[in-house]
Amino acid sequence: MIVGYLGVNKNKVQRTTDIKKIVKAMKDRKRRLWVNIENPTKKDYGVMEERFGFHPLTIEDIQNPSQRPKVDNYTGYSFITVRAWGQKTNPQLNMYLSRSFLVTVTTQPIAGVDEVIERFEKNPSALLRGHDFVAYSVLDTLLDQLFPVVRKIDDDLETLEEKIFESAEQKHLRKLLHLKKRLNGMKKLLWPMRDILSLLSRGQSEYIQPKTVPYFMDLHDHNLRLIELIDSARDKASTAMDAHLSVSSNNLNEVMKVLTIFAAIVVIPTMIASIYGMNFVNPIPAFNDPNGFMIAMAMMVLLSGILLLHFKRKGWI
Repeated sequence: MIVGYLGVNKNKVQRTTDIKKIVKAMKDRKRRLWVNIENPTKKDYGVMEERFGFHPLTIEDIQNPSQRPKVDNYTGYSFITVRAWGQKTNPQLNMYLSRSFLVTVTTQPIAGVDEVIERFEKNPSALLRGHDFVAYSVLDTLLDQLFPVVRKIDDDLETLEEKIFESAEQKHLRKLLHLKKRLNGMKKLLWPMRDILSLLSRGQSEYIQPKTVPYFMDLHDHNLRLIELIDSARDKASTAMDAHLSVSSNNLNEVMKVLTIFAAIVVIPTMIASIYGMNFVNPIPAFNDPNGFMIAMAMMVLLSGILLLHFKRKGWI
């Protein structure tokens, strides 16, 4: 669906779906026009190419939402492609930025775009600051949404570290792998945007006003901060995984130590029982003694107790 938002004055934003009115406003540099196209149909793509005059290659990039973030310059506008963060997929956001319009195209809903639309409807004067400022607002919202996500993951990692030192369970390792996978996905999302925001923040685009450049510089800084936070969290996840392996190894060593101690203790009764189980009668002391069984048991208990006491003094148990 194609929806246009016209900045009439500082107190009013006019919403329209009239293609003729949108096309007319796109040619008027004095007007402030933001067109948002969500889930475009075949008819919408036709309008974009034939009525709006967008290059067929840009239409093709939108229809194949697996593009790397980039900025392509065409006659009269720049085509910007970025990716937004999602729980399951990272939806692609496409923007046509010109001196007389901004067109955003998404093949699936993006919360950040809807949030900016709602904000501009409440504060119409923001739309009058320029199409580049609208583009900044959309990108800024997308990045700002990631900060609480990264901080939440960082807090979860700290909690997991504490739990791992108490008990290194498999569920903790699965949680660690899940969090690290999310961090890797965010890093893959943000790293290519670094070059785009660096380009826009240097004022090298003819469609970015000098007064808006500082905003894009701040946006670039936000992107770098997010990358640093993600790298820090990834290091913390790797450390937690190493700690999990160390604690698991130590726990296994403790189990093996206890089993070895019990095996050593069991050896003595086994040896005594084996001796008295041999087919010799006369050479074995107390074999025919009425109290022979009790003597053998006492020997087993005594010697096992001495060995157990020795292990305890050594600090092995």
